[in-house]
Amino acid sequence: MAQAKTFTTAELDRVLRSVSTKKYAQRDRALILTGFWSGMRVGEIAALKMSDVVNEDVSIKNEIRLSGAQTKGRHPRTAFIPAKLQAELQSNLTTRFARLPRLPFFHSANRLGFSANSLCQWFFWVDRAAGISGASSHIGMRILAS
Repeated sequence: MAQAKTFTTAELDRVLRSVSTKKYAQRDRALILTGFWSGMRVGEIAALKMSDVVNEDVSIKNEIRLSGAQTKGRHPRTAFIPAKLQAELQSNLTTRFARLPRLPFFHSANRLGFSANSLCQWFFWVDRAAGISGASSHIGMRILAS
């Protein structure tokens, strides 16, 4: 089975520039960088709730503890959140009006959460719009593994 393409820094910059003009630019940037800098799978990102990411004092957690229900293989794991990603997630949080613990951290255009499938398609179309071919929603995992 072929592995996902590994992005170059220039390609990542191109994707980030592409989403910077969109309606949900901050959310889109945070979604992309969450995949790149945390190594979470798309299904894990889609499953994130406010309580998984945000502390009671409204700061971003240093690590996200994913339950078995949120992961592939149903094995709980921890995703570590570097400071640069914490800053991006905090910036995304400022765009949210409702911050109830059970709400999805990343919302779709209709203010609902993404499904794993819809987020996978979202990544496909974002990469395509930026002119990146051969990309996959597993790109962040490949970067951390390399």
